[in-house]
Amino acid sequence: MLGGDAVVAPSATRRLLDHVAGALPAATGEDPRLEQLTPREREVLLVTLQASSDRTPPSTPVNLTATQPPDDFCGSNVLSWDASTDDTDAQPAIEYEIYRDGSLFTVGQPGVASAFLYTPAGTSTWTVVAVDRSGNSSGASNAATLTVRADESLC
Repeated sequence: MLGGDAVVAPSATRRLLDHVAGALPAATGEDPRLEQLTPREREVLLVTLQASSDRTPPSTPVNLTATQPPDDFCGSNVLSWDASTDDTDAQPAIEYEIYRDGSLFTVGQPGVASAFLYTPAGTSTWTVVAVDRSGNSSGASNAATLTVRADESLC
């Protein structure tokens, strides 16, 4: 938990640390390059992460579906899948990285095996990857392709 009630998800933390790690040497003293970081990045760097012996990824999400509500013309994407399981973490602790056309689109709320997203009109292919608290990633789910309708005049 950081800064009161803000929580940084495992994969988001990993990406942030990977981003700033290249800018900083492994050192215990104050480094002038810390000035290049935002206050939030400095706060995250001050966190000491517990080492984990968990090396087993969660199960791969399965049965991914992508639909658009029949009466929606504003770019809604409704994704759902069967929740992953993990040998260490309970389902509410597993987060899901949601990929659109092979690129990370968003990180879903931990423990929730569905997402309601907006995209412009067009065809997108979605996949989902489960990530446990230790940062272990599952394989990608089955792909689900959806062609979304969007009428700018109605939205």
